[in-house]
Amino acid sequence: PGERSKQAYHVAMTVMAPLFTPDTPLEADALDIAHEMIDVLTRVLDQDDDMLWSMVAAMQKHLATHSHALNTAIYSLALARQVGMSAWQELRDVARGAILHDIGKVKISSAILDKPGPLDDREWEVMRGHPMSGYEMIVRAMGDVPTYAHIVAEHHERADGSGYPYARRGGQVAVDSQIVAIADAFDAITSERSYKAAATPFEGLRTMRFAMRGQFQDELLR
Repeated sequence: PGERSKQAYHVAMTVMAPLFTPDTPLEADALDIAHEMIDVLTRVLDQDDDMLWSMVAAMQKHLATHSHALNTAIYSLALARQVGMSAWQELRDVARGAILHDIGKVKISSAILDKPGPLDDREWEVMRGHPMSGYEMIVRAMGDVPTYAHIVAEHHERADGSGYPYARRGGQVAVDSQIVAIADAFDAITSERSYKAAATPFEGLRTMRFAMRGQFQDELLR
């Protein structure tokens, strides 16, 4: 399945890229296309373990927003299945929430997103606004609150209360949101950025287990 995985990954990247164009309003039609794409991918990956892990191997790791979104969705599906999620709606919502978790970043300037170093206090405040911006964009585009929208709002919450935007703790954060949070952090750590090299998967897990101890539920981070 290696070649099929590469082709599927490329198609998904092509579909997602326009959705993450800076300062572009999120339209219902574009959101429907993204839903259809990730739903098809979810069905395929849920039924074919070889395809799932081949797609992990096919990932691009330069952390462009749309490639990071796709990577996070694939990791999230793998983790969700590992911890026992099997119902179609659960897996669908995990994948949809993951693929759109950073959609709010289209409202943030590239000067902040691509800054080659740590953000200052003002920039960090802007960055911390992207989960709720994304949530509001999705609700506005759909005219309703979809069943995965909470994942977009909660993907930076942490089990120890150190996250944002609400500083929720442990069980206050939905399990599917916690799964996407783990996938999001793992892909960020193991991807290259303008100011750091990519960590290996082993280094990424070690960082999350020890340097970030307490931020993720132990039963999910295993």
